[in-house]
Amino acid sequence: MRLALRRVLLPLVLLSTGCASDPPPPRPGPVAAPENAGAAVLPARAEPTSGARVAIDAGADAEAPVAKDAKGARPRLGSIGYTTWIVSDKLAKNRIGQVRPGTTIPLRSEAPVELPRRSDHGRCKSGRLYEVEPRGYVCEDDTVTRDLEGPLFRALAFAAPREGARPYDYAFTTRAPMYGKLPTEKEQRRAERRMWPIEKLAKVRRSTDGHEDLDELTPPKPTGPMPDFLAQNPELPLPIGRREGLVRKEIPYGSMLSFSHSFDAGGRTFLLSPDLTLVPADRVRPFRPSSFRGVPIDEAHPLPLGWFRKKPRPRYRRDERGSFVETGEPWAPRTFVGLTGKKVEHDGDLFWETREPGPIYARARDVSIVREPEEMPDVVAPDEKWIDVSLGGGTLTLFEGKRAVYSTLMSPGAGGVTQDPKMKTEELVRAALTPLGRYRIAVKYRATQLTDEATPDPTSFWISDVPWVQYFRNPFAIHAAYWHEDFGSPKSGGCINLSPEDAMHVFGWTEPHVPEGWASVEARRDALGTWIVIRK
Repeated sequence: MRLALRRVLLPLVLLSTGCASDPPPPRPGPVAAPENAGAAVLPARAEPTSGARVAIDAGADAEAPVAKDAKGARPRLGSIGYTTWIVSDKLAKNRIGQVRPGTTIPLRSEAPVELPRRSDHGRCKSGRLYEVEPRGYVCEDDTVTRDLEGPLFRALAFAAPREGARPYDYAFTTRAPMYGKLPTEKEQRRAERRMWPIEKLAKVRRSTDGHEDLDELTPPKPTGPMPDFLAQNPELPLPIGRREGLVRKEIPYGSMLSFSHSFDAGGRTFLLSPDLTLVPADRVRPFRPSSFRGVPIDEAHPLPLGWFRKKPRPRYRRDERGSFVETGEPWAPRTFVGLTGKKVEHDGDLFWETREPGPIYARARDVSIVREPEEMPDVVAPDEKWIDVSLGGGTLTLFEGKRAVYSTLMSPGAGGVTQDPKMKTEELVRAALTPLGRYRIAVKYRATQLTDEATPDPTSFWISDVPWVQYFRNPFAIHAAYWHEDFGSPKSGGCINLSPEDAMHVFGWTEPHVPEGWASVEARRDALGTWIVIRK
């Protein structure tokens, strides 16, 4: 079943389940965009990595000390709720980024700016805004903290994302409670009495839509001791904007969970999610990391080169009669080979000469060729960065002018190669197609939740903490896919799927740059996003 992306332009939420890949069996998911999206989306919450794990408390006295960074040089402001917005001016009208709960952003001064007139408060009801680095303001509201050692911020910081391509561990869920406290055995039995018995979960059907390509039946094991804040109090702190209760909500079958830690409590392993809930490990199927990544284009690996995609492909050599025969040592899926640029036609087949000694040949229909463009796209300046995407070839290549610097495989929409560049967004979404055309990166998120619900706290379906998201045309984005590694083949609901390693590399290379402590950033007129050129 293909993931159907409803065209829903919802304010304040990042929508893109449909981009993620083919749908989970229980419900197809869509994509939607929030306000200020322009050509792309600005979701209500983004889930990024970020700065020092100290912070400040909305209810604290105005004279309370401000959190400092590791060197004590700069004051910092912390987030404890959804959503901490970064705005462009004191009227707080234009949202230009976000701060993730449990992380901090550097301030330009310790004291907030006070707006004297209530009519000037705009979206910031307190009338007090902190000026943040390198630009913009954050309202002093209940999502920020000035308490350096407050239990809520410390817990959120403990569950904050780590450095690297996978900021969290991830799992496919078979339906599970998200506990707001460390439950007793009796509470567990009561909360889970209508769910599948643990011993039968291995028999629950596996998804055939691509969302379980990398998951495993063995539950996650404990990776460390119980967090100190749980050992002292079985009740988990409640982030601003989240619901209370023994079971704060259930994560449905088909949704995907991110978790920072796993530990044993009473003989059962629990997973700590970033929103400070506990999920039983025996009710999820963890995703193993993909090892796939692309290749830098340099003297060791110049263009042209050829990528092999889903299947092993034979190597060929020429015999004494000039015929092409298989060597018996095929190229593995998702590998590449350097090409000399020479082609030979034989018996109706075309072969590329590779740089492997012999010489060794690759059959043209087995490889996706990446080469220097004969002409630059007319929208791109001579030395400007741009991204070339070939839907038919399943490749994504980074260029600086005509010079390629990196190449990899990507997964476009599961509907195949888009034929009409004038297709409307609704048509693309229905057909799970990736749009053709030229676009600039408009909004970037270090990581974010993908859902079709107009809330930062969905209940029906969501994909947690998808890393390295870059929107170029609402609702389409480049992003990591941690649930499959079928890169090079059509797979998504319309977005461009990359491996986490590749997505992180591309994210760091493109503009606009995401400043320290920011979860997301929107392109501006004086800091335009990188061009992406999508062709057949």
